[in-house]
Amino acid sequence: MSPISATGDMEAKLGGGLVFSFRPSVIINVGVDLRGKQYINTDIELSVPGSIRFDAALSTSCVDGVKFDVSGKLGVDFSVSHGLPGWDSANYHWVDSTEGTIFSECVPFSVLAKRALEGNLVSRASEEPLELPESTRSTCAYSSKGVYCADDDDQEELDCNMNTLDSNTATEDAENELMRRGVLAPRNSKILPYCNTKGASGYEGFHDDNQGKIKFSNYPSSSELVSNYYPNAATYDAEDPNSCTNLNLVKLAKTPQQPSTPTANQGRKYDSEHILEGQVVQRFFNARGMAWSNKTAPTALANTAARKYPDPTKGAKDELAWCLYMQKWWQPEEPKNGKDETWIPNTVLGGEYPGYHWHYTDEMVLLEALLNQQVKQGWFSGNKLYHEKAMSTYIKKGQWSLYAKTLKAHILMWQYYNIDSIKKTLVKQANRIETKLKDLEDTEIMKNLGTKYDKPYISQGLSALWKEWVRSDHKRVESDVKKFLILWTKRAYDLNRPDDPKVNLQPGQMRQKNKAIVTVFEVYLAAVQNLQAWDIDWDMDTSDDDDGMDID
Repeated sequence: MSPISATGDMEAKLGGGLVFSFRPSVIINVGVDLRGKQYINTDIELSVPGSIRFDAALSTSCVDGVKFDVSGKLGVDFSVSHGLPGWDSANYHWVDSTEGTIFSECVPFSVLAKRALEGNLVSRASEEPLELPESTRSTCAYSSKGVYCADDDDQEELDCNMNTLDSNTATEDAENELMRRGVLAPRNSKILPYCNTKGASGYEGFHDDNQGKIKFSNYPSSSELVSNYYPNAATYDAEDPNSCTNLNLVKLAKTPQQPSTPTANQGRKYDSEHILEGQVVQRFFNARGMAWSNKTAPTALANTAARKYPDPTKGAKDELAWCLYMQKWWQPEEPKNGKDETWIPNTVLGGEYPGYHWHYTDEMVLLEALLNQQVKQGWFSGNKLYHEKAMSTYIKKGQWSLYAKTLKAHILMWQYYNIDSIKKTLVKQANRIETKLKDLEDTEIMKNLGTKYDKPYISQGLSALWKEWVRSDHKRVESDVKKFLILWTKRAYDLNRPDDPKVNLQPGQMRQKNKAIVTVFEVYLAAVQNLQAWDIDWDMDTSDDDDGMDID
């Protein structure tokens, strides 16, 4: 069914189908295409001095037609032009309808009566409640994806200053612990737990009392990286943070010498960045725990891949779920050799990340803070993308500046993974994690903890699984971000077409009087359609004679 367009002062409460309380008339166009041919192009005019709910569906219970339902309490004039096959092009009239079903029929279309309808014939009614714009003093467009109205004359001027883009998503994404952590936690310290309740609730062994804790190498802050290690550290940021149409991510010609001080950098702030996100490792362990554990719900089906392990504690006879077993071996708490330190495999693994004292420090770069803390971390958190939940609200309120800046932030970050030196460092770090997982499982765990228990460690084959995981997870992120950008740039493009009667509107499109807004979203759509795939060569040769850092 094509979107519905109407003119007038309207109110709507939408949830499932389309429900209207309005004056005076609504014109509905119903089009049915099958195998590239148009079989139906019907105009239906409703004059409703009350409220009406309209649903149209292709249904398996109505294989020879289209199922139409009209319900409400109203008087309805139903005018049909170019009627569906089996319909007369005429006026249909109901008077003083009571609350309930007004019209519910399978309307046949003979042209398809002898054809088999293929595919999944489902209702085109909206699955979720649709938000109405706050102002409806102009033409509105309705579709199964939303209800949108043209901007008023008092619309905002477009502001593309990236420095004014809110970097705090704690309120908007309240359920996203990693996003909050990105805002509040120091950037040079990172401990990420797995097998805890936030990692996956409802699985055996996922409990805060037996969580693993990956303690990553403490690493230099952006100021420390520049002052103590690399004064010419590669620094990445928008080429023009104030431009609406410049979407280029570049390596700055000069490294900021006070990277953490916005006033010294025209409002910009930079983080030290170690490329491979720690969340990728954290989520790898959580994924293994879910794959190899049963759910705790009494009605849950047994997981045929669930694993049980012998408790290695001396004299113990119990069997342990995967998370409990991993805690015994990967998160022991006893000091080693009587020293005031512990040997913890989780910490050893985290130590493969760059840190202080030239410990792979040469792999670090500077990245603009919002791109790093919000966009990049959000991508790999496994939760909502940065400002993803706000996009519909921006449309509803006509906040095209925030909308544009959010899209720009994602487009900028996308280009980070097109930089050869970044991809090379990413692969190098992923390979180190792979090697260390193998070393830990093959020799190091038993060498350091074998005398602690009376049963040997059972290898999980984590090295090979990590190799598959890190590749698939980056592919997942690439796909998710691309879908996000295509969806929201196309929607902005459709809702901001030129205010020119010579330009014909397609279903769902709206006119925009502000030429700058029209231009911006034309540029954005073209940019997204031409995004270069990441094409990360995970099997590349990462050995070289330089220090592994892109510096001048």
